[in-house]
Amino acid sequence: MSNEPSGDRKAIYPALARKFHDARSEELISDFWKKDGTFRRSIAIREGAPDWVFYEGPPTANGMPGVHHVMARLCKDIMCRYKTMTGHRVLRKAGWDTHGLPVERSVEKNLGIRGAEAILAYGLEPFNAKCRESVWACKTDWDEFTERVGYWVDLDDPYITYDDKYIESVWWILSRFHAEGLLYKGHKVVPYCPVCATPLSSHEMANSYREVDDPSIFVRLRAVDAEESFLTWTTTPWTLPSNVALAVGEDFDYVRVRHGDEVLILAEARLSVLDEEGGYAILDRCKGRDLLGLSPGCLVGMEGAVAFVDFSDGKGRARTIFESEEIEKPVDFLVPLGEDAFAAVDDVVMRCLQTYPTDRYANAREVKAAFYAALQEAGDAADADLS
Repeated sequence: MSNEPSGDRKAIYPALARKFHDARSEELISDFWKKDGTFRRSIAIREGAPDWVFYEGPPTANGMPGVHHVMARLCKDIMCRYKTMTGHRVLRKAGWDTHGLPVERSVEKNLGIRGAEAILAYGLEPFNAKCRESVWACKTDWDEFTERVGYWVDLDDPYITYDDKYIESVWWILSRFHAEGLLYKGHKVVPYCPVCATPLSSHEMANSYREVDDPSIFVRLRAVDAEESFLTWTTTPWTLPSNVALAVGEDFDYVRVRHGDEVLILAEARLSVLDEEGGYAILDRCKGRDLLGLSPGCLVGMEGAVAFVDFSDGKGRARTIFESEEIEKPVDFLVPLGEDAFAAVDDVVMRCLQTYPTDRYANAREVKAAFYAALQEAGDAADADLS
C-alpha cells in the first residue's frame, strides 16, 4: 500500500517541508489553521457540551516575550487541547496585565522622572495616560509569538486589567468573599520600595538578592519615663525607624550600669561591648521579665514595648518569641505588638527622613554611613562596625 496521499488529500493538506523542524513547516501549519478556522471550529463543534473555561494568567505587553513564556504557554495549551479531546467546549480567553510597577517604571524612565513625588508633580492623569500607551508597546510581538508557538487563545476579545468592567468584576468577587466571611485583616512583613512608595511583590523582587557584608551598630534607645537608655544591637540599621518593640530574654540577666555620664540597660553577658577606658559601675541587676512594661523611645518619636527573646548565642543574635495574643509562633524579626503599635509605613519613613535626613532614593547600603553619622549627631549611636 502506498503512503502517498490521494489527490483530494493533497489539495486539502499541502505537503510539509522535508525537515520536520523547519520553520517553514510551522508557517504552513499556522496558515492552514487560520484559513480553515480550526481554533474557532474546535469550539463551535462542542456547542452544548460541558464548558471548561480557561482565563489566561495575563502577560504584560510592554515587555518582550521570552523563552520562559514558551514553556508556560505550552503547559496551558496542552491542558486546553486535552480537555477539548475529552469532549468539553473549551473557551480560552486571553488577557493583558496592564497594572503594576514594571509599567510605571518604564514610563518613568522614558519621561526622565523617578519616584512618587515626581509622578505627582508631572500629574496623575497624564502619567496614567502614558502608562496606558506603554502597556501596548510590544503587543504585535506577543501576537506573533502566540501564533508562532501554536498557542490557541482568543486574542480578539481579551480581558484587560485596566478596563473598568474588569476592575469592577474583581471588586465584586472580593465583596462575595467578604460576604462569606472569607476575608480577614492581618499584618505581614513585606519588602518596601521608598522610591515607588509601595510594598513589593515576590516577582517584583526577583533577582534582587545577593549575599553582602552588612554593618552592625549599637544604638541607644532612650527610656520614655526615666533618665536611662537601652543599649541595643542590630545588623540592619536602616530598619531602626520602623522598630516599635524591643526584645529581651525573659530569664536572662540584665544590668543597669553607669557609663560615663549616662545610665545604660543591657544584657550582663554583653558588658564587654562597653568602652574599657571609660569604665562602668553596675547599679542594679534584674531578669528580662522585670523590664516588661518599660517604654523604650523609638527613633521616630513613638513609644515602644518590650517583648521576650531567646538568645541563640553570646553575641546577641536572637530569635524572638512574642508573648502576645496576636503573635503565637516564633518569628525571626522584631514586629510591632498590638493594634495601636502599627503605623503606616509611609508615615514612618517620612518621619525618619525628617529626623535623620538621608538620600531617600539611595540603596540601603549606600546610606548606612550617612545614617550612622546622623545617629551619632543626634546622640543615639553608641558604636558601629561599618566595614
